[in-house]
Amino acid sequence: MTFSYNLATDTGKIRMLCRDTVAAKALLTDEEIAAYLEMEAGVVNLAAAQALEDKATQLTLTYKEETEGDHSISGPRMAADLRTRAAELRRQIEQDGSFDVTETDWESLV
Repeated sequence: MTFSYNLATDTGKIRMLCRDTVAAKALLTDEEIAAYLEMEAGVVNLAAAQALEDKATQLTLTYKEETEGDHSISGPRMAADLRTRAAELRRQIEQDGSFDVTETDWESLV
């Protein structure tokens, strides 16, 4: 399992979008990022969104509401923040028109 952060690569760009930039606190491995890129046909924003959504699910399953002294942690609130970021990344793709559908005139091809 490896960690790299180079903004010249898609892996680095996904790490930047997910704010996963510190090796000691890494949320994702390079191999996981490569898998997300493959699943999302190489679209960086979609791969980052999927990674964030999966981490949100993991947080929801792992952490509940915990308080110790003045410090509290809420898995569901952190997960909601990650899902909001993922939705924003998906919205950017839709707004940019990367997935515009065009009609094909099949008769002209015959």
